[in-house]
Amino acid sequence: MRTAPPTWTHGAMLSTVEMAMVAKQYEQTPCTWLWSDYDAHGPNLLSKLLNFLAGVEGYLPESMSQPNLIKALRPYGITDFAVVPSPMTITGLATVWSYVLELLEADATFSSFLVDENRPIHAAQEFIPIRAGLVRLRAALCRNSRSSEALFWLEQIGWGELLELADKRDHAGRELIAGRAFCAPEGGVAILPKDWCDHAAA
Repeated sequence: MRTAPPTWTHGAMLSTVEMAMVAKQYEQTPCTWLWSDYDAHGPNLLSKLLNFLAGVEGYLPESMSQPNLIKALRPYGITDFAVVPSPMTITGLATVWSYVLELLEADATFSSFLVDENRPIHAAQEFIPIRAGLVRLRAALCRNSRSSEALFWLEQIGWGELLELADKRDHAGRELIAGRAFCAPEGGVAILPKDWCDHAAA
């Protein structure tokens, strides 16, 4: 389900060539990070959730032929959460799957900023913030009596932390669009140093 993309001022977003130039120029310089998929322990909670949901998307059509849920979704981090999602959790998510697809679409629009080349020409206009999608998903789970276990699971793994991470990632996306941030080779987003224009003009 495609939601109407918000309107941003996005004329100053760096090109992929400029992104590469900045990354090379400052590869040895400490930068202020706006976003990374990782924390000190590995993928952060939002990254783990999105990876897991992407795995569930592929699992659901094949669930009858893959009865071992843990085995099928282990490559997508099902056992990486503090509370491992149960079959009933996945059933609950499936009842509101259109909202899950919104999250995955929002994830794809942010990921399009991070490609080294062949960035979609309208990537900035198509950016979908992910926090609003999380809130809509939770509201849909609250409305559906069959999804109570999925709702409880989101609370158990850290709903507040998910929202905080979503805010950070959405902010990083907006800063990229405004031309005030760049993508590092390792996949994070950092603030564009103030002296970049001087280096670019040199």
